[in-house]
Amino acid sequence: MIDLDKKLTGNYKYYIYGISNFGKYCKKFITENYGEEHFLGFVETLPEVGIAEGKNVLAVSDLDLKCGEKVIIASFANEQMMRINLTQAGVDQNNIIYLKEFHPYFRTMQEVPCGIRKVCIYPGGWKENEKLCEKVRWFMPERIDLLEEWDMDKADAILVYKVSAISDLLEDYKDKIHNIDPEFFYYVETGNWDLLYYQSFSEEEQRKFREHSRKIYRNMKQELEQKNIRKGNVFCSGPSISEYLNDFKKYKGIDKEFNVICNSMVKDKEMLNVIKPSLLAFTDLNYYLSPTAYCRQFLADVVDGWHKYHFYIAVYEREVPLLLRHYPIFEGYVMGIANNAGAICFPGEEGLSVKRAGNILTETMLPVASSLCDEVGIFGSTGRVEGETFYWKHNDRTQYKELMQSIFDTYPSLFRDMGYADYYERHCQNVQNLLAYGEAKGKKYYNFTTSFIPALKERSVQYE
Repeated sequence: MIDLDKKLTGNYKYYIYGISNFGKYCKKFITENYGEEHFLGFVETLPEVGIAEGKNVLAVSDLDLKCGEKVIIASFANEQMMRINLTQAGVDQNNIIYLKEFHPYFRTMQEVPCGIRKVCIYPGGWKENEKLCEKVRWFMPERIDLLEEWDMDKADAILVYKVSAISDLLEDYKDKIHNIDPEFFYYVETGNWDLLYYQSFSEEEQRKFREHSRKIYRNMKQELEQKNIRKGNVFCSGPSISEYLNDFKKYKGIDKEFNVICNSMVKDKEMLNVIKPSLLAFTDLNYYLSPTAYCRQFLADVVDGWHKYHFYIAVYEREVPLLLRHYPIFEGYVMGIANNAGAICFPGEEGLSVKRAGNILTETMLPVASSLCDEVGIFGSTGRVEGETFYWKHNDRTQYKELMQSIFDTYPSLFRDMGYADYYERHCQNVQNLLAYGEAKGKKYYNFTTSFIPALKERSVQYE
């Protein structure tokens, strides 16, 4: 049972070392049970952001504990290194809190060996849960054998869909546990669904998928070289995309360039007809690769658009097998991007990897366009104005607004726990870092529509 009050009390105030799902969960637990004043802030080894959850993010070297203050290590893979960092910074062992026993409920399938073929869903009786059954049918097509609860000792993975039902029965199987409780926290559930099918393949099979993706990238690159196309554009779905959609005529010749669209922009048939998209990118499992009404309409439009324009498709590396299993017609057009690079980079023939950024623009659209083109135009990346309560606004022409509830109902914790303001601050910094990286390599970027993102606002120009 996940019971943090065995380790934490209202008698202390806490710093949290690690801005991960688990770190944010600890913050939520502390503030809801003891009050905001008991959360002092996050600590990172090398902070990449200055503020998270409304508090300053400290480097370990800046940590200065007072009486009644403790540090929670909110990581498992790096726990030993983090403990050494703290002790070297002068933090007493008695003021460090370890939460290793909670590891199974936040661990992702990325941390376990591939080749998962036998799965047990816990607790029993899950077949009466229709929403869960829909997810099982979608995320575990063929390949994976479902075992009964009494056979969990034979399972490669145990999927817990109701954390409140956890009992001592699971103590001996903690190394196999993966949390898929939709009410639990944030991305924990979807993080495991996202990896499950990919992890059912062997290392050799996964290598072949990566080789296939590189082949698709080479094909796309060769097509551009043959047509001597060196200019690209990325089209995002913010409200300011209407500045382009309302006046197609002034953008003459844009259909002869390398045009990247994202997500539900495939819905706008008029726009597709004008720009003739070269690449569609979508990487958010919750919206675009899930058993929801939103996703069904989106994929129907993807199929319709692909039949007309035969655009390439970019998704996360781990999502390629699942997409091709459901839509084999995309076999020669889908490439997978891995978001596991240690530093900012552009994907290339030798490796389709980027640095994780948590946004389609900075993880896929701009890196791919930058790797293939010398100049990149940016449309519809509006950003966020003060007072908004969601990520940011979208343009209704490029959003299935009437179907959004199906996503809220399927993944309730994702929207309940997301820190939208912090997300936006990180996004703005990621845009700045990525554009600066590209410009250092001789790339040129032009923003053509209204944007509140500082790095794009600075690069705003009129289309000629």
